[in-house]
Amino acid sequence: MDEKDEPVRKTDPHVLPENPFEQGVTALTRHLLSYRIPVALALLVLSLLAGWSATSLQPNFSLRSFFGQGDPDQDILAEYREFWGSDDAFVLLLVQPDSGTILTRERLVQLETVRQHMESLDVVQSSRGPTGIPLIVSQEEGVLETAPMIDGLPEEVQWGAWVDHVTRNPFLVPALLSSNGAAAALIVEFGGDTDNATEIVSLVNRLRDELMDFQGKQGLSYTAAGVPAVRRDFFHSFFGDIQFFGSIALVLAIVFLLLIFRSISGVIIPLLAAGVPVLFVFGLMGLNGESINILNQAYFTLLPAIAIADAIHVLSRYREERGRGLSRDEAIVEAIRHMGWTCLLTTFTTGVGFLSLQVASMPILHQFGWYAAAGMLFAYIAVLLIVPIALSWTREETGTFVASAFEAKGETAIRFLAQFSIRNPWPILVVTGLFTGVCILVGLNVNLDNRLTSLLKETHPTALANEVIDAELGGVLTLELDLQSTRPTDQPSALLDPDVVQALDRFERSLEGEKAFKMATSYATYIRMAAKGLLGEEQIPDTREGIEQLLLLLEGSDTIENVLSMDRKRGRLLIRLRDVGGNAFSDIVEGLRPAVEKTFAGMPVQATLTGTPYVAYRGINRITTDLRDSLSLAFLVIAILIGLLFRQVRIALICLVPNALPLLAGYALLGWLGWYLQPSSALVFTVALGIAVDD
Repeated sequence: MDEKDEPVRKTDPHVLPENPFEQGVTALTRHLLSYRIPVALALLVLSLLAGWSATSLQPNFSLRSFFGQGDPDQDILAEYREFWGSDDAFVLLLVQPDSGTILTRERLVQLETVRQHMESLDVVQSSRGPTGIPLIVSQEEGVLETAPMIDGLPEEVQWGAWVDHVTRNPFLVPALLSSNGAAAALIVEFGGDTDNATEIVSLVNRLRDELMDFQGKQGLSYTAAGVPAVRRDFFHSFFGDIQFFGSIALVLAIVFLLLIFRSISGVIIPLLAAGVPVLFVFGLMGLNGESINILNQAYFTLLPAIAIADAIHVLSRYREERGRGLSRDEAIVEAIRHMGWTCLLTTFTTGVGFLSLQVASMPILHQFGWYAAAGMLFAYIAVLLIVPIALSWTREETGTFVASAFEAKGETAIRFLAQFSIRNPWPILVVTGLFTGVCILVGLNVNLDNRLTSLLKETHPTALANEVIDAELGGVLTLELDLQSTRPTDQPSALLDPDVVQALDRFERSLEGEKAFKMATSYATYIRMAAKGLLGEEQIPDTREGIEQLLLLLEGSDTIENVLSMDRKRGRLLIRLRDVGGNAFSDIVEGLRPAVEKTFAGMPVQATLTGTPYVAYRGINRITTDLRDSLSLAFLVIAILIGLLFRQVRIALICLVPNALPLLAGYALLGWLGWYLQPSSALVFTVALGIAVDD
């Protein structure tokens, strides 16, 4: 007799009657098994199409992906970049000698050779280094003559005095040269798209390949650093980690599935159910022109974890039904009937939890929530369609469905724990309460912060290079003060008024005492230094004519045009800072705003602080805050849904414990280890809630 013709088990009178959903899913499963081949072919075609669409996905780890929606600072930055160009399109090349100082003739000549080689590359727009900075070489009859440092190297007998003069030059130290000459920086600018992670990776790889020919010559070493280098190395580490830990997770999953089900089908079916939802989500993202970013990369972990859990539940129930004597197809129907409703509830609650991210202010979180919810739907479809079809083609022997020693020991241990809990409720509740209290107290120490350069391990060469740049050179981050004349266009620019230039100079000098600030350069700096070279006195002239005369001496210089427009109606102050972290960076900017307003109060000048790191840091911190707040909302929504579904407040409260306690313990662990709550760690709690609520 065929398995399909085997008698169905009699209905247990103590089992609740089927609800409408169970009736519907039972009918669906029976039809599915009747048309398994065409449905399987359709699923295969859809999977191939999804895979093809997913190949169009590109990684995007740009800072601007963290910009907030409706943030006025973002609009200010966009207009600023349109006028001045990108403020983050440069790689810092840290130059270090194996011993001694860089300020020797041979090493400076070698450094200039490297700078010129970098500038000759087709991917490089310009390069700056100590050897290219113009120095005053003479002054006669009110005329300053300047020449690049490399062209004015003195004789050996004058070398000591020249070194002392160079290390006092504000255009060199600390931006391009450390005060002791033990480190230098080459700034390599490129004209590519800083939002394009692939282009950034290609650029940094190209620079590093080119530097290989110069490593060690004259005892100099070169390390690519700065934000683009961090992004490149994070990109490389990120995908390397996904491959490494993904492989480990796959091996562990296979081992445990073999231990549980003791069959090849018991391994393949859950893995198939886990992989298809990921494929469909990334296929949908590719179809909509999305990209892979630091948040949605979690789908690689999140979706398989949830989908494989549901598949294991169905497969376990199927084995139970087979062990009770049902035929293969009837066991499939019974398994889906019993587990379909449960899996729907877990899918629904988890999906609603992720959809709660729509209340966040960051577009990147909206996207994450929508596609995570779609992934939950795809995972459920895999349970309803893929698992039954795959099971219908299995050919296990009857003995396969007897519980293994591994399962028996596991059930014995769980039964012991359950009985122990039932017999000792008050001690367990007291210990749990104390543990919860400790977690809350420790969790109060968790700080919300992040550093752009902390994406890499502290021992990574790029991270170490950034530390040197922050400590000895100009710092890896920038902040810009944009200045615009507000006078009518037919009147002289206010930026050259003596009181405006002097105010800018005072503000610039006021930054020198702050620890986070490494250097500041504006057109006032050039005017002051030109006055020192021409008049022997480092000061801003008291007349507009005097200022314009000094600017004439600097006319044609790329350096002055970098901070003052040709029509003199727009200028800027370039500030370099250490990477002090998002909170400190934002505090610095907010602390500077009143000082800027006070400095230029009553003047016909619009002064605005801006910069990509500042806007990105605000966005990253906001993402962390939104994740934390949306997690609380998701937790509340899930609790309400559980209460409504089971129609008992007590059940809802009971369900809060296994969902909340692990998250609270993890949050306390952050405080105990002294770690910051940042987007990556906040995302872990979202994923954990999505998995925990299923049980």
